Amino acid sequence: MNIEEMKQFFDQNDVSHWYYVIDELGPGEVDGIGKIDDKWATYYSERGKKRNIHYFDDEDAACRAMILLVSERVEAENGAPLPLV
Repeated sequence: MNIEEMKQFFDQNDVSHWYYVIDELGPGEVDGIGKIDDKWATYYSERGKKRNIHYFDDEDAACRAMILLVSERVEAENGAPLPLV
């Protein structure tokens, strides 16, 4: 899976773009994905900083981890997780 496929998955499941950011800091508290020091990573964007950074061996692993993070947030707010990939 790559970033484009992940975005398609989110779009197909009506995940609002305010649940995540790609290669940037969010306008508030939001999960993010991108390259940090040439490694794929997920992070939590909060107060203009990237926190809770987790590095991955490849884009596929980072995208799958990001889907899990977003799914947890969707479930907490809407009562149901995203479907399994």
